Amino acid sequence: MRLLARGLSNKEIAERLVISGSTAGKHIEHIYEKLDVSSRAAASLLAVQHGLLPEEPRVDPKDQPNAPLTRLRRAPSFVA
Repeated sequence: MRLLARGLSNKEIAERLVISGSTAGKHIEHIYEKLDVSSRAAASLLAVQHGLLPEEPRVDPKDQPNAPLTRLRRAPSFVA
């Protein structure tokens, strides 16, 4: 459900779980049935609304050694 809610395709889910694409599709169909929904968006929304997805820990980019630098140097301001 977490991978589905993140927007991954069936193929991407299959690759992550090391299963076939058709098996991933069947699992997703079963999720739809259990949640009584007919789309990824509806399944994701329902899961979030009912707390079915664990909250992702927030990571400060400064704490990640390989994170891209996000700070920009301020251009010098010219005062007239």
